[in-house]
Amino acid sequence: MRLMFAAIGLIAVAAPAHAASPFDGIWIWDAASTELPSEPDVYQLGQGRFRGVSCPSPYAVMTDGQPQPVAGQSGFDTVAIVVESPQRVRLATTKGKRPATQITYTLAPSGAELVTDISDLLSGTAVTWRTVSQRVTPGATGDHALSGSWRQTRIEAASESATTVRLKVTRTSVAFSDPTGFRYNARFDGKDYPVSGMAAGRTASVRRISPSSFEETQKQDGKIVSIIVLTVDPDQKTARYVFQDLVEGVTTQGTLNKRQPDPVGKRNKEHEGSVL
Repeated sequence: MRLMFAAIGLIAVAAPAHAASPFDGIWIWDAASTELPSEPDVYQLGQGRFRGVSCPSPYAVMTDGQPQPVAGQSGFDTVAIVVESPQRVRLATTKGKRPATQITYTLAPSGAELVTDISDLLSGTAVTWRTVSQRVTPGATGDHALSGSWRQTRIEAASESATTVRLKVTRTSVAFSDPTGFRYNARFDGKDYPVSGMAAGRTASVRRISPSSFEETQKQDGKIVSIIVLTVDPDQKTARYVFQDLVEGVTTQGTLNKRQPDPVGKRNKEHEGSVL
């Protein structure tokens, strides 16, 4: 469910030492530009049980509102499901006894459209967004209307914490941060550098592809979990990304728009680290 972090994971390529980097500044993810994966999400909800069929590790829990342990999930280890009405279902997860996500599924009266409101809580700063999906196939007779397969068609809303990133680049390194506390400093040497604001064991490495394009690789406990390629347009006001989520098995792409140059002064001090 974390396709939003295609935007949050982005970093930049170093510029020549004598010139200001075109990547320095605040970038805003254009959520509406996101080209979502074509593979549908599949849910089964009936007879007092909910099944997350399309997760990398499918799971099943009772719909009694109580947190229940699930195995094999990277972002959560318990799930609680409440069926509030024939059109509304609420899901909550935890990770290490901390709230992880809150998701509300709301079906249109026609049963053909699904609105999903998501709050990611792990960082301590709520990251929220809304997706709209269209039904692909119905569920089994007698199941809740959420059952079946759904293809995401658009993102309607996202919080500033989900869409804003700050970049600071020198000749040899890059610093990245966002409002949730996700940050790191990394050299352009392909080595793994620690990431703050994520689960322990998360690292990032960067590789320059061209003067206007780079690749970032994130790992969790030494295993690659995502790869992002970012390319800045000639106008230096927009950047385009392709994000591969290797955990969920999906690829998304879209754009970022530069809002303003990175202010010179005190706020930039937070980017300075031992690798710069």
